[in-house]
Amino acid sequence: MKAIGDAGGIMTSDDLKSYRATVRAPVRGSYRGYDIISMPQPSSGGVVLLETLNILEGFPMHDMKQGSAPSLHVMIEAMKRAYADRARYLGDPDFVKAPVATLTSKDYAAKQRASIDLDHATPWTMRSRRHRRMKAATPRIFRWWIILAMRSATPIR
Repeated sequence: MKAIGDAGGIMTSDDLKSYRATVRAPVRGSYRGYDIISMPQPSSGGVVLLETLNILEGFPMHDMKQGSAPSLHVMIEAMKRAYADRARYLGDPDFVKAPVATLTSKDYAAKQRASIDLDHATPWTMRSRRHRRMKAATPRIFRWWIILAMRSATPIR
């Protein structure tokens, strides 16, 4: 056997020959009448996307100017909650039993939405475990949303 790499152990060409990809069903949901089909775990993107959209669905986004402070506020607050749940619950389904059906449900989104204050950002100093995890996820959330906010503030011609 010829070694082709070393990542804490030696991977061989036989390892690659015997590898079988795992095919998983996509996560599915809806947003304002649109069917959303996205990546399943171990990618967390699909679950986070659906949870975020479900939270946002209860806000009058069409009445908010794209890129405005109110629209960005509710998007960021929805994402804070979705990313906190990602950090707390999601992982490789071969090793973690994640509550995907709960996280992507409309009822759960309604509870999450009810915790959003339209006039104030969720404080990072809250003492609950959930909010400590939200704080840990902040840099990734804001890097991504700052880029999107900048793009959305530019008029589409």
